[in-house]
Amino acid sequence: MIKKILLLCIICISTIIHSQETIFSFENDLKKSSSDIKDVIPIVNEKTGEIAFFVADAKNVYAYKLNKQFEVVDKMTSENKERKFKQFVGYSISKNGDYNLYLQNNGYSKKFLEIKFSFKKKTVSLKKFSLKNSTEIYVESISYKNKFYIISAYPHTRGFVISFFNENKEFNRKLIGNKIEDFLTKKNKKISVGRLLYDNKTKLSLIDKDVPNSIEIVGKPLKIYKEQNSLIFSFDNNPLYTQLFSVNLKSFNCSATKFIKPLQNITSKKKTNSFLFEDKIALMSSFSKGLQLNIVDTTSRKVLKEFLIHNGKEIKFKNTPIIQEGGMYNDYREMESSKKFLRKINSSNVGVSFKRILNGNYQIVIGGYKEQRTAPMPMGGFGGMPIAGIGGLTVSINPTQFAFNSYANTKSTRIESLVDEDFNHLKGRISENAFDKMKDYNSTSNGATVFKYFDFYIKTNYKTFSKTFTFKKFID
Repeated sequence: MIKKILLLCIICISTIIHSQETIFSFENDLKKSSSDIKDVIPIVNEKTGEIAFFVADAKNVYAYKLNKQFEVVDKMTSENKERKFKQFVGYSISKNGDYNLYLQNNGYSKKFLEIKFSFKKKTVSLKKFSLKNSTEIYVESISYKNKFYIISAYPHTRGFVISFFNENKEFNRKLIGNKIEDFLTKKNKKISVGRLLYDNKTKLSLIDKDVPNSIEIVGKPLKIYKEQNSLIFSFDNNPLYTQLFSVNLKSFNCSATKFIKPLQNITSKKKTNSFLFEDKIALMSSFSKGLQLNIVDTTSRKVLKEFLIHNGKEIKFKNTPIIQEGGMYNDYREMESSKKFLRKINSSNVGVSFKRILNGNYQIVIGGYKEQRTAPMPMGGFGGMPIAGIGGLTVSINPTQFAFNSYANTKSTRIESLVDEDFNHLKGRISENAFDKMKDYNSTSNGATVFKYFDFYIKTNYKTFSKTFTFKKFID
């Protein structure tokens, strides 16, 4: 008996050790002031494997460049001031190795600031630019493959605009989708893709399919996916169709298509959503009496699998209890009744996600969430830092951090399932992912952040007394 207990202890200790690994620590030796760290921005150069790690306090921003062996190979301090620009919206990396951060002066503003950090020249330069059309509004920004793109829309134009800097640092604008046939509103009235973006700008999620996504993230009616040099816009405002719009960021060619949602005969009080993964799309429809989830091949449009939930009947394909988290009086509850599950999610915004896990299998999450009346949990912020007077980060600057925050603080009702590559249900326990493991190493330090480094995650922590950053590695 004692041997068994010792073996179990060894296994548990081994699991804990291998779930996280300290891979790097360095001293923030550029910082001389006693002011608190306000926030950090990690930027991974996808071409070289380098990391630019920006640290801000109330007076300065300290920039460290790490090579792919996690060694500090360069560093510099900036003291430039531009107080009215407060919101980080993205970044880019120039071919010469300069790192560029982009800010707005407030949410959905037309005015932007570029801050260029040149490690080679040890200089920092600032440049202002703006969206010049009077009726144009900012929708979202995207940092993808070391480039920065701004998406904007007009109220009376069929298409929308993607703006970007070319290699000569010229500000380019491309009108997208002005010749695409009409989309559909919630009530099946024709509408342009530009107007859809214009109307739904506050109901948008940027999706990283390679990280664990909470129901709050996938439950939005408008999602943007980054895939194979393209942006794919997914619209779930219509109860009958998921409408997709794709634009290639090299050629700026675009295309549109739509997929039929399940439960077409249900016309009222139906909740729907979708999720794109690999070359497939998951289409979900739910109402008070049931739920249907179809897995469809996006090329052949063939339905590969159907998952059904009937009111009052056992949910046979789930691997967890019905989980409710984030309630006002009870943070975590479990239930078994499909009737309660359907009632809960159909009074909410519904969502579904798929994630490829070990052995080629998939993990499915199905559920719903309610909009919270309280202010969202802050991502930290650069507070009163003189450089740009920075006061907040957006999802564009570090989507992994936002995904982790949402995952760790979810307020949803959901089930989780395991299926094989042919979407047949698998029995067994769902293993912890990297985000689950990070919860055990939670930190309130302002120098704490989470980011993806190729095929693993890094969680940082900061010790104020020693001015030391620690990087821990986490894997699914």
